[in-house]
Amino acid sequence: MGVQRLPIVRRTGRAWITMGRMFNLEVFNQTISGAGGGSPPLFYTGQEHAAMLGSADSLLAQVTIEGTTDVTGTVTVTWQFCNTGRQEDWQDAANSATVSAGSATAVPKTTMYLISSGSELGAFGRYKISFDKGESVTVRIVVCGRTQS
Repeated sequence: MGVQRLPIVRRTGRAWITMGRMFNLEVFNQTISGAGGGSPPLFYTGQEHAAMLGSADSLLAQVTIEGTTDVTGTVTVTWQFCNTGRQEDWQDAANSATVSAGSATAVPKTTMYLISSGSELGAFGRYKISFDKGESVTVRIVVCGRTQS
């Protein structure tokens, strides 16, 4: 027996909205290093996922961090969207998700990051990832995309 497409029902105001799952996809699984003091380097989910991420009416990302050494920093994940797919046109969403490691014994740690605002869902989408310490941490992002039915 395989995975079935089960609707999620959400009440908004006086109406019930059925949200069907379009996809559940790992879009990032990489070990990244932060900055030792300056601006942290930025990492992005791949262009191959941009159209699919932009096709959903809402996105729920599960961001998980793991460390193999004493990890003390914070990973920040920001949703970006645009209608052209060109590098210079990406816009940041109003909010970001953060995951603080604490220590190597406290990982893995996970947080959920919901994007459901129509004003932040363009034709294309991606996640921008950064880590504020000079250490290495593995970041995994799995996204569930839903559509209103």
